[in-house]
Amino acid sequence: MPRTLLSIVLISLIFVPLRSQELLTVEALQKLKTITQGAKAANLDPPVVKALGIGDGGEVSAKQFKAETAIGLYVFTILVKPVSDDIVFTFRDLAGVTNNYLSDSNRKLRKAMVADADGTRIVPNDQAETGFQDSLKAWGIVARRVKAP
Repeated sequence: MPRTLLSIVLISLIFVPLRSQELLTVEALQKLKTITQGAKAANLDPPVVKALGIGDGGEVSAKQFKAETAIGLYVFTILVKPVSDDIVFTFRDLAGVTNNYLSDSNRKLRKAMVADADGTRIVPNDQAETGFQDSLKAWGIVARRVKAP
């Protein structure tokens, strides 16, 4: 799906209430992984790697799939080196606040962090859970609308 069309489709995220049945399913997650595998690998930012405790402290190579919306940028990240089932769900709002949620194929929040003008910091899971669930709902919508290769 062309990026412009995907952006238009995702604008509905701010107008249509997210229902619980729109959570990211196992099938939808696999579809996103397949799409993301086609992306070019790049190293994750060291502050994200360190804060989320990803990898062994060295460079972490990942592939990303991005979905721009009227409310911000969603980024779906899978690790390719070191090989891992870890997934980072990221949402950057229009003010530049970036929330990163570490999860895996089980779609359970393991760790969360926020980066903003005040720096990078860990967010307790109980405080991050609502944002994480909103991110899963948004990706569930994206997965249903985007074509897999």
